[in-house]
Amino acid sequence: MKNLRIPVPGENASINITDIGDFEYVNPIKQMREVFLNHHLNVIGSVAKMKFQNVDDSDGKLKSTIFRLATKEANDDLQEFIEDAKAKKFPHSFMSLLDSHKKSRQEKAFRGPVLTSRELMAFIFAAHEERGFKYSMYSTRGTGVGFYQARMPRFAMKQENGELLIVGDTDLTRGEIKNAIDQQNDNYARFLDKGEKWHCFFYTNDGINGRENGALPHIHYISHLWNLSRAEVLRQLKSKPYKLPPTPHIPFERYSSN
Repeated sequence: MKNLRIPVPGENASINITDIGDFEYVNPIKQMREVFLNHHLNVIGSVAKMKFQNVDDSDGKLKSTIFRLATKEANDDLQEFIEDAKAKKFPHSFMSLLDSHKKSRQEKAFRGPVLTSRELMAFIFAAHEERGFKYSMYSTRGTGVGFYQARMPRFAMKQENGELLIVGDTDLTRGEIKNAIDQQNDNYARFLDKGEKWHCFFYTNDGINGRENGALPHIHYISHLWNLSRAEVLRQLKSKPYKLPPTPHIPFERYSSN
């Protein structure tokens, strides 16, 4: 996990990013706690650095205060997140996935309403707490066709108003950078593991944004019942493009407040 602090040119401000990175076989609630703590340490530390840059902290009191405040805010936000996630009523059929011995039954489990990001986390929590499954997450970064990371600026993003925020030198035009952001298509995979049993929800930027062959926003599912090893599925999902047999499409909605 990495904390990135990127100063905004011409402003007394910075962009704070927590790059979670890959992790394997963890307790999802403990992992979420670490993510929240790292994020708050990054944000509060950034604010403190700007406000108290001339303060002598040789005794470590300021650092200790920052850590205490970050820990409190992280714990409060985490508790709210967990309570909210557990309150989400994910499809009851999902729990049957964990015990099913037939691929056909797993495929039928997804013939229902749209799954939200919070409902997916609620399912991951329940799979760990009620059935003892460990949680892993992997990602493979990609850039748009014809663009190379060495030519991109240090940081670039599209803001809510559609304008670009660019930090760092680049030889690309603003239009090229916008196209690179739009074409970026990363792979993400979330695994649940218990012994020889494993279940994987995977998706791409195009898939969850409804740009994949005209399909609605969705994620995919595959498990040990597809007669592929976990290692082979992960190897494919880290490849571009990956090659896997047909898998169920689960209608998906990110950042839902419902």
